[in-house]
Amino acid sequence: MLPWAEKTGNMTLRSFSVVESIIYDGQTQKAKGVRIVDAATKESFEYYAKIIFVNAGAINTNLILLNSRSDGF
Repeated sequence: MLPWAEKTGNMTLRSFSVVESIIYDGQTQKAKGVRIVDAATKESFEYYAKIIFVNAGAINTNLILLNSRSDGF
């Protein structure tokens, strides 16, 4: 997926960052972004996109989903 995303020119690749949770939009009932934490500075960022892929390992995917609480869940 990364080579295809890179070809669009709309990809942001952030090294040394950890996904904390997925941002869920209760109105559309869809994921709209991710919250990340910079591993070096511990600073938090949010990124928004039309499509969100969760390509972590089995345990890490579950951890990300469990951290993605919203009013609907």
